[in-house]
Amino acid sequence: MGDLGQFGKPAGAVGKFFGWTMDLYNKAEHVETIKHLNVQPDDQVLEIGYGTGQATNLAAEKIQDGKIFGVDHSSTMFEVASRRNKTWIHQGTVDLRVGDGGKLDFPDEFFDKVYSIHCIYFWDHPESNIKEIYRVLKKKGTAAITIRTGKGEIYQKYTDTRIKKWLENCGFTHVMINRYGKKKHKASVILGVK
Repeated sequence: MGDLGQFGKPAGAVGKFFGWTMDLYNKAEHVETIKHLNVQPDDQVLEIGYGTGQATNLAAEKIQDGKIFGVDHSSTMFEVASRRNKTWIHQGTVDLRVGDGGKLDFPDEFFDKVYSIHCIYFWDHPESNIKEIYRVLKKKGTAAITIRTGKGEIYQKYTDTRIKKWLENCGFTHVMINRYGKKKHKASVILGVK
């Protein structure tokens, strides 16, 4: 991972505070991403970089027979997200893990949907991570990468058109950029189909 800091890999009490702050600031992106993914009741879903588990919780509300898996490299966020999603975890709907989003411990073609919100900025090799997402997706499965795009944003590292190109280079088709928001708080959900 590149220069992470507390936003990239929250740790300890300060990390929990950063997580709470990110929840407030990123809620719109969580809602938009889950909406664009169109999660179905029997979907197998993976979230890479679940943070506090806010988006995990939103996705779990749509699941009945499927399951939401989550991978995050922060043990602090694992604690926070596990607490937030304890009911879903107890019911077997959510399975959260500490791990590396670039080396997913899942078999090929395992998931119907894979998403990552505000994490690509911290990936050392974004195209390698996207190839790994492609690997674990079922045929006709959908991937979503969500980024912030407003001027002056701290994470304005990659454009949505660049991420679209990466998805296409890795084999995704029907890649679409869904832009929303206004003024400084602009974001994009980039969707691709395997």
